[in-house]
Amino acid sequence: SFVQGSEVLKPAPKLTPELQHICWDDTAVQVHNLIRGLSPYPTAFTTLEKDGTRTTLKIFKSSIIDAHAEPGTVLSDGRTFLAVATRHAAVSIEDLQLSGKKRMGVEEFLRGFREPEAWKAVGGTSKNELERLRAIKY
Repeated sequence: SFVQGSEVLKPAPKLTPELQHICWDDTAVQVHNLIRGLSPYPTAFTTLEKDGTRTTLKIFKSSIIDAHAEPGTVLSDGRTFLAVATRHAAVSIEDLQLSGKKRMGVEEFLRGFREPEAWKAVGGTSKNELERLRAIKY
């Protein structure tokens, strides 16, 4: 076995709400890894907006797909597929929870969520928070 010296050990940064709020202007790989790393708790989330109405969407499971649109654009067929565009690709959402609702798969979610393409994912602070954490020397 190998004993690691205490001079190499560093404390892990604290998980904050700023880190959990997905920034869709980041790469698809970064967003997908953020979702995987924060699932199932504390969970990565995004804010969806349509006509001034905002709602929070927690994302538990995702995958990367090849699709190109403006970052934050919601892509969907209205039945089985829901994705959000990032800088170079898109992140397909597979397991999610709308605020005030139970956790569900994307097909079940889309049965009750009308016109998903009319919504846009806004805000997001995870990219800036990750850059800030990388700059800190613990």
